Amino acid sequence: MPLAAVLAAVLPAFLLAAEPQPRPSEEHAAELYQRGEYEACRAECVRALQRNLYGEDWPLLKARAELARGRYRAAHATVEEGLKRYSWSIRLRRLAIITSRFTGREELAARYRNEILELAERYTWRYTDSDNLVALGWTMLESGTDAAEVLERYFQRAQKSYPKSPVGFVAAAELALRKSDDSLASEIVTAARREFPDDTELLHLRARIAARSDRKHFAATAADVLRHNPNHVPTLRLLAQDAIDREQYGTAREHLERALQTNPLDPDCWALLAVLAELQNDPRGAAICRDRALSRWTRNPRVDHLIGRKLSQKYRFAEGAAAQQRALELDPHFVPARIQLAEDLLRLGDEERGWQLAEDAFAQDRYDLTAFNLLELHDRLQRFATIGDEHFLVRMDRGEADVYGSEVLELLNRARSVLAEKYGVQPAEPVIVEIFSDPDDFAVRTFGLPGASGYLGVCFGRVITANSPLAHRDTPANWHSVLWHEYAHVITLQATANRIPRWFSEGISVYEERQADSRWGMRMNAAHRRRILEQGVPPISELSSLFLTARSGADVAFAYYVSSLAVEFLIERHGPASVRAVLNDLRDGLPVEVALNRRMAPPAELDTHFAEFARWRAAAYAPDADWSVPDLAALLNDDGDALQTWLQQHPNNVAALKAATRQALDNDDAATARKYAERLIRLVPEDTDSPDNGYRLLARATRLAGDAAAERAVLEQWAQRGDAPVEPLRKLLEDALPQLDPAARRTIGDDDTPQVPQHLTALARQTAVWAARLRQVDPMLPIVHRSAAAAALLLNDRPAAVRALQALTHLQPEDPAEVHYALAWLLQTTDRAAARRHVLLALEQAPRFRAALRLLRQIHREAGPADARAGRAESTRR
Repeated sequence: MPLAAVLAAVLPAFLLAAEPQPRPSEEHAAELYQRGEYEACRAECVRALQRNLYGEDWPLLKARAELARGRYRAAHATVEEGLKRYSWSIRLRRLAIITSRFTGREELAARYRNEILELAERYTWRYTDSDNLVALGWTMLESGTDAAEVLERYFQRAQKSYPKSPVGFVAAAELALRKSDDSLASEIVTAARREFPDDTELLHLRARIAARSDRKHFAATAADVLRHNPNHVPTLRLLAQDAIDREQYGTAREHLERALQTNPLDPDCWALLAVLAELQNDPRGAAICRDRALSRWTRNPRVDHLIGRKLSQKYRFAEGAAAQQRALELDPHFVPARIQLAEDLLRLGDEERGWQLAEDAFAQDRYDLTAFNLLELHDRLQRFATIGDEHFLVRMDRGEADVYGSEVLELLNRARSVLAEKYGVQPAEPVIVEIFSDPDDFAVRTFGLPGASGYLGVCFGRVITANSPLAHRDTPANWHSVLWHEYAHVITLQATANRIPRWFSEGISVYEERQADSRWGMRMNAAHRRRILEQGVPPISELSSLFLTARSGADVAFAYYVSSLAVEFLIERHGPASVRAVLNDLRDGLPVEVALNRRMAPPAELDTHFAEFARWRAAAYAPDADWSVPDLAALLNDDGDALQTWLQQHPNNVAALKAATRQALDNDDAATARKYAERLIRLVPEDTDSPDNGYRLLARATRLAGDAAAERAVLEQWAQRGDAPVEPLRKLLEDALPQLDPAARRTIGDDDTPQVPQHLTALARQTAVWAARLRQVDPMLPIVHRSAAAAALLLNDRPAAVRALQALTHLQPEDPAEVHYALAWLLQTTDRAAARRHVLLALEQAPRFRAALRLLRQIHREAGPADARAGRAESTRR
C-alpha cells in the first residue's frame, strides 16, 4: 500500500484519539442519573475520578448509579474510596450506611451512623447546606429523634434556606408519606413542582400520592415519571403494586421483570414477586423470592413488611400479620411493621394485642398519623354501647343502640341463619360488628386514616365496620341491606380463607342482597343499560379492576352491579352447587380462573356467554322506552311547542318525557304533567332512584292538582318499589300521623279495648308497614317511631307500641311526659317496675300530670310490699 494511503487511513484516527475529551461535568452526570442512564452516569464519574477532579459529588453519583444497578459491593468500594479523600463527608457516610447493609456489614453501618452524629456535633457550621441537612436529618431519625423535630429542624430548614434545591422538598414529602400524612406530602410536592417540574424524585412522589389517594390520576402520573426516566425502578414497582391490586398478576410480573433488568437484586421487586407467588398458591416460589429479596441485606425488615402489607390489602390478614411479625423479628424497632401488625390483628378480631401494638407504635413514633388516629378511636370506642350474643358482638353509639340496637342483632342473626346454611359455612365467632355515626371514625377503624368517603361498610372476615344511618343522611341507604351485604362477605371470606377475588366476593354479596329482598342491592338502571349495550362488559377475570379504575361514583356502582350480574349468570347457568365448589377450590389455593374452568367452563366460553347474558339483561330493561337523547335545548327554545311536536312523533322518549313533565310543572299545568309522568312510569317502572323519576314527577303533579288520594297512591307505589325511599315514606307518614295520633292517644288510659273505625284500622296497618320500611333507612327519625306507636296502639299490638315508644324516649320527643305516661300505662301489667319508672319520669317532666298521678297511685295500690319499698326508694332517688 502506498505511504500516502496508509497515512490517509491512520492519521484521522490518530488525530481523533489525540483530541482532548471535554471536562466531566457534575451537572451532566446528575442529568444522566435523573434520566436513568446509570451506566453513562457512572462512566462520567469514572472519568472525573481518573482526572482527580475535586468534589464529593463524584463518588456519591458513582455509588448511586451503582446502587441503581444492584452493584452493592462496587458502590460500597466507591464510597469507602471517596471517604479517603473526603473524610469529613456525612453524605458519603449516609450512603455508606446503605451500602454496608447491602453488603452484610451491619456493624459498619452503625459505625458510620455514629460518625455522622459525632461530626455534626463537632462541626455544626460545616453541614448547613440542603444536601447535608437532609443527610443529617435521616440519620437523626434513625437514631431516635422525633420525626416532627426532624421535619422542622432539618428538612423544612433545607426547604426554606435553599428553595432552589429540590432535596429538602423530596425529603420532607418522603417523611410525610412514611408517616401517613398524605395531605402534607401533596402540599409539598405541589409547591415544589412549580420550581422543579422535571425532577424525577418529585415526579415519583407525586405518583405515590396518587396511588394512595387519587387513583384515577395514578396511571398518568406514573407514565410521567417513566417519560423522564424509563428505568426508574421505584415507579415500575409502584405500577406492579397497582396491577396486583387490580388482580392483573401477569401485568405486575411484566413491570417487575422490567425493573429487574435495571437492578437484578432489588429487594422490593423480589418481595413483590413473593407476593405474586403467595397469591397464586406457590409457597415454594414465595420462599425462594423472599430469600432472594434478603440475599444482600439479610435483616432488611422492609421485605417482610412489604410482603405482609400487600397480602393484607388482599384481605389475607393472617398471612399479612405473620409477615409483619417476621419483620419485627429482624428489626424490633421497625415502626411501620408494628403499626401494620396492629391493624391486621384488629381486623382479625384480636383486639387486645392489636390495641396494645398501636399504643406501643405511638409511644415509639408520635408523628405517625395512623397510630395516633387508632388510639384516638380507641378512646372513643370506650364510650360505645356493646350488645351481643354467642354469634355477634356489636358496638355502636349508645344513643343509636338504645333506638335500634336490638334490631341490628336480630337482622344479623337472620342473615346468619340464611347464609351460613346456604353456603355450608360455620363462621368463626363471635363476629365483631362496629357501627359508626362519625364517618371519620369508620375510616380510621377501616383504613387507618380519616377522610375515606363513599363506603357504607367493609368486612374483613370476622370483623365488620359500617357507617350508621346518621353518617349518610344526605345519601340514604338501607342499613338492613348493608349489613346483609357485609355478612355475606363474612361467609365468602371465611369459606375461602380470604382467597376470593374482589369481584366474586362483592358480586355474591350484592346478589344475596337481592335474594333477601328484591328491592335491595344494585339493580339494572338506565346508566348500566347504556354502558353494557354501548361498551359491553369486561371479561370475568378483569372485573376486579373496575373497582380500582373507577373515576366516579357511577363507575363504582357499575363495578358492584356487573360483578353481581356475573354471579347471577354463573348461578343461573351452572347452579349454586358449582359456585360453592369454586369457593372450596379457592380455599384450597386454586386461582379463580382454574376453579371456574374446573367447575363450570373454560374462561373464554364463560366470558362469551356472560357478555350475551349481560346484553340480554340490559335490553330487557324498559324495552319499550326510547333511550335516544334529543337536543332538548333546541326543543325547549320555542316555548316548548317544538318539544310537544317532537313528543308526538317520539312518544316513548324518556329524556323528552322528563323535560316535558318538568316544563308542565313549571307552568302549573298539572294535567299535562300527570299524563307524561304516568307514561314515564309505564315505560320505566323500575326507576325509583333518579332525581326526576316518574314517581317523583307524578307525585308533584297530583299535589299540584290537589288530588290527595292520587298523590298517596303514587307515593305508595314509589315506596313499594324503592330500596331506600325516604321521600315517599316520610310523606306518607307525615300525612297519616295527624289522622292516627288523636285516636291512638284516646286508647291510652282506657282499660277497655277501644272501637277503632275501619278506615283508621286499615291506615294503621299500612302505617306500620311504612314505618318499618323507613326504619330500615333512617331509624333515628322521630316520626318513624311516633307513627309506629300510633299504629300499634290502634291495632292493639302492645309489644310493638312499647318498642316504638321506648325508642322515641331516646329521640327527644316533643312531649316526653306523654310518651313516658303511655309506656307506663302499657307496661303496668307486664313490668310494674318499668311502669313505675316511666310514670315517675312523666311526672318529672310534668308534675301536675293528673293521669300520671292516678296511674302512679294505681301502681302503688296493686304493688306488693317489696314493690312498694322499691317504689319509695325510686321516688327518693329521683
